[in-house]
Amino acid sequence: MPDFGDPSASVISPIEETRLGKRLMAQARRVFPYVVDPEIDSYITRLGNRLLANSDLPNNEFHFYLIDRPDINAFAIPGGYISLNTGLIANTTTESELAGVMAHEIVHVTQRHLPRMIARQKELTVPAAAAIIGGILLGGQAGAAAIVSSNAGLIGDQLSYTRDFEREADAFGIRILVKSGFDPNGMPNFFKILKDKTRLLDTNAPEFLRTHPLTINRISESENRAQKYNVARVSSSSDYYYMREKIRALAENKRTDKVVDDFKARLDETPIGLKPYVEYGYAYALMENKQYQPAGKIAKRLRNEQPDNPYLDNLLAQIHASAGNFNESIKIIKTAVEKHPNNNALKTDYADILLKAGQAKQSETVLRKLIQKDKNNTFLYRLYAQANGELGNTFESHRALGEFHYLRGNYQKSLDHFHQAKNNAGDSYYNQASIDARIQEVQDERLLIEQKN
Repeated sequence: MPDFGDPSASVISPIEETRLGKRLMAQARRVFPYVVDPEIDSYITRLGNRLLANSDLPNNEFHFYLIDRPDINAFAIPGGYISLNTGLIANTTTESELAGVMAHEIVHVTQRHLPRMIARQKELTVPAAAAIIGGILLGGQAGAAAIVSSNAGLIGDQLSYTRDFEREADAFGIRILVKSGFDPNGMPNFFKILKDKTRLLDTNAPEFLRTHPLTINRISESENRAQKYNVARVSSSSDYYYMREKIRALAENKRTDKVVDDFKARLDETPIGLKPYVEYGYAYALMENKQYQPAGKIAKRLRNEQPDNPYLDNLLAQIHASAGNFNESIKIIKTAVEKHPNNNALKTDYADILLKAGQAKQSETVLRKLIQKDKNNTFLYRLYAQANGELGNTFESHRALGEFHYLRGNYQKSLDHFHQAKNNAGDSYYNQASIDARIQEVQDERLLIEQKN
């Protein structure tokens, strides 16, 4: 690979990069419908951290998210924020293909590609360059807005510069794949899928290709790199198959009856070894279409065949909860939590079902323990706020909503709820002091994030 050097350090410092990442992530959250599903989020995070451990920044904290959109796209934001569209995962055929995309995006962050793009155009201020380049990375509506309002020549120059970064991300990404125990061919294989999609869509290329230019030479280069590693056949994990089918079943861009028909047609074509995963997705699709009886029948059979599988326990519990059978749902998922005490995704769904069943106190107890272990989970704070609101704990409810909006990058709403929490802190010196300190922290951070250079 060519020696790019790192002139970006003199243009944007690591601290500025972190602030920039938070600002861009807040923009992304306003534009895109992020998926909230404890099981899917847990799987993507585990997979991302496995790859990160074999990157150039193994000790850095990264965050991995899913966006509920059918198109094939992914992007990386400074500070370690990686977002993937559900459509991308649905179109993969192996876990190594998915891991290849994630490794590629991780490299964009570890090699400081966006700051280096800013350094390329030194006459721009950091915020101005970030607006342009962030638009390129984010794509979609945000990207279109940035590109329309920016200098066309600059955009062409930056897109040309990204081709070098794409090659670098491919090379380093394949190395991460191998070190993480995946098939390095996953990356070129996914490129071929994209190429086929491009041919089918004519000029309407997948959005991933608009921000990650794909050429025949690039495919050949990645194939040659992958072939240099003598890697034995790598099988995809059962987690991958379950979550891919769940994503296909819960896709909100399609009519639920159409999703059911798609699964029904696929069942006849699926090899025996993969049929249980498709049946699992089929049960979810039936549930979404309010066909609870046939969904429950499939889920019970699958669960009887694999009685210690938490995915199947949760599936059956979700079907009962959707049908309003909360007693049976709670019984199933409570037993599953006892069998899998370290499965926090299962515990989160347990708390959610308890809340839907009107058992706010029990839900609050579970959620409080989960938040202590994961203070960056927006879904937990949202549920915790609801549980405390139903219990009349106004202080805790507003404090949780303050953390929820803070994590989503909406500082004003966060401060509004923290101030409401302060107004309901009562005579507790600890509550007053802690919320005052939190308000000051968020105010200080907002000033830094919004600071113009």
